Amino acid sequence: MKTGSTRSARQQILDTAADLFFREGYRAIGVDTIIESSGVAKMSLYRHFSRKMP
Repeated sequence: MKTGSTRSARQQILDTAADLFFREGYRAIGVDTIIESSGVAKMSLYRHFSRKMP
């Protein structure tokens, strides 16, 4: 996965989550895994995604 400052934190989170969900399945991936793999701060994730989707 490409990393760098050219992508916004939101896009980096989305790209990382999509990749992890595709490889491991939705139920196998938690917020901490997405944060760790994307390289963004926990506050960035919660700033861009403040609630769970139904």
